[in-house]
Amino acid sequence: MFLGSFFISSLNVPIIRAKLESIAPAFLLPRVNSYTSDGYVEAFADLNESANWYIKYYTSTLMWLLVALFTIIYFSKNTKFKEDKSFSNLFGFSLLILTVGNITSLLPSGGRYVLIAQLFGVALLAYYYVRFEDLLYRNYLKLLSPLLYFFILVNLRISFDTISFMTVFSNPILATVVDLPIPLINLFK
Repeated sequence: MFLGSFFISSLNVPIIRAKLESIAPAFLLPRVNSYTSDGYVEAFADLNESANWYIKYYTSTLMWLLVALFTIIYFSKNTKFKEDKSFSNLFGFSLLILTVGNITSLLPSGGRYVLIAQLFGVALLAYYYVRFEDLLYRNYLKLLSPLLYFFILVNLRISFDTISFMTVFSNPILATVVDLPIPLINLFK
């Protein structure tokens, strides 16, 4: 199911809107309509097309890293992780939430669920790295680490748009006196 979610290329938003309108409570209907309206879908697609190449692909790089390493873990000759109940539960839950995140990412504003799924996936990979001795996994992790570094670098770049100078160099006394709402990216441009 997880690998199959990568082969879904698009979702029919009007059908999803109709289904959600039929099952959603009344207080959620305005939100359902706003997130699935044709204007919002088009505006979201235009915004994605005007983004830089690294903004478009940075979440995909982490997702492909997760897919590759999850596959290596699943087909690993190291069977100790299959006996560990807590790891098996986290592995299964991570696969489930990554599948749901993949499918919801096809909807406008559905990418937020991919972020949560990726957090679980990275936590699982770190847990596996620390808990189990698997040489094949460690070699592939070294090979695929540039994808992880790319994701981290782009996330730092994006965070510079929202982190101000006072966020980094502030203390309680200085924060009450000085207000500098200048993003850190302006210091580097």
